[in-house]
Amino acid sequence: MLVFKFGGASVKDAPSVRNACQIIQQYSGKQPLLVVISAMGKTTNALEELLHVYLSKGAHQSVLEGLQQYHLQIIEALFEDQADEVHKVIKNLFTELQSNLLSAHQLPFDRAYDAVISYGELLSSTIVAQYLRKINIPSIWQDARTFIKTNDTWREGRIQWELTTQIIQQRMFPLLNQLVVITQGFIGSTTDGWTTTLGREGSDFTAAIFGAALQAESVTIWKDVPGILNADPKRNPSAQLFTRLSYEEAAEMTYYGATVIHPKTIKPLANKGIPLFVRSFIEPQQPGTCISTAASDKKIPVVIFKPNQVLVSCSVKDFTFITEENVCSILHAFSSLNMKINLMQNTAISLSIGTNADHEKTEQLKLMLEDRFSVTVQESLELVSVLNYTADNVEKVSRDKKIIQEQKTLSSYQLLTEV
Repeated sequence: MLVFKFGGASVKDAPSVRNACQIIQQYSGKQPLLVVISAMGKTTNALEELLHVYLSKGAHQSVLEGLQQYHLQIIEALFEDQADEVHKVIKNLFTELQSNLLSAHQLPFDRAYDAVISYGELLSSTIVAQYLRKINIPSIWQDARTFIKTNDTWREGRIQWELTTQIIQQRMFPLLNQLVVITQGFIGSTTDGWTTTLGREGSDFTAAIFGAALQAESVTIWKDVPGILNADPKRNPSAQLFTRLSYEEAAEMTYYGATVIHPKTIKPLANKGIPLFVRSFIEPQQPGTCISTAASDKKIPVVIFKPNQVLVSCSVKDFTFITEENVCSILHAFSSLNMKINLMQNTAISLSIGTNADHEKTEQLKLMLEDRFSVTVQESLELVSVLNYTADNVEKVSRDKKIIQEQKTLSSYQLLTEV
């Protein structure tokens, strides 16, 4: 069996939905197929804006209406019949969304976030499933929350692997023997039914969870790029394509911030020896990149840009040294807030950590550490990482930049710079 994942760009408008469904049609009926769908276009960003505007008592209704209009335009272009069932289903989902939004102020922010932001995938997967029905592809929509079980770490749910695998195997195989299954990326639920999310861009991870549980032949992520490149083609038009990478090589690239696949995607597939393909939905006939046990045939520099970074510096107040105990307490605070550490350096009296920008979490971190440390935060930074670097690469990425922090090992070079 196969698992496909279509990201937001691949279903961002009506022509994109038709294209994705044509790809699905080429494979349907030949072998069992499960398809994971992300939110359409920039819907997740819009839902985040909706939640923030509502909680700040702003004009949230206009944001909500904009979201509705965006999805309705896609529906109207795909379904000529105004009485088609899809209109009713999408209307009901928006009613549920508004209900969850109106109760958001009664919940902790992260829990409210999951309850609201999850609707992007529910909407998109419904539209895709309804369109497949329209073009007579035997398929069924399934709610991923009934399969993927997590703990209650809101916004970064941790998978309960044994239970999730058991549910998927018991309930999914009978469906796949007859139909193409359409489900959502990014979302799961606790055992008592509360919606959770798996972290931003977590739909890749969802595909890997299903692929591992079902012992899939392969998992394919359909992107707007030809595969995995050694640089962002928008920044470097001469970026080179990797036709193959090992699990280890791909995991290292995602660790340093490569966004073409979610960092958690590799491990469950590597554990089962399941190949992961990254292919272009624009040129679906091209093979793309295969991630498996076979290593890359070329050792070339890989340049990764990670925007929206901050540098958190914690200095001891009494001019004693940064001891192991101090480092432990700082790292514990980062871990408890689920803040990612992307770069770390220390001096005799301070520890500086580069992390993803998140104002609310940064403020919480300050409160947790301010009794023992002087905490400063430098914002509007970008992290640049070069793997397999050369002196020429280092000179190019650092040219004309104000470097805030720099770190070099035998195989990697990183720098935090002002944007």
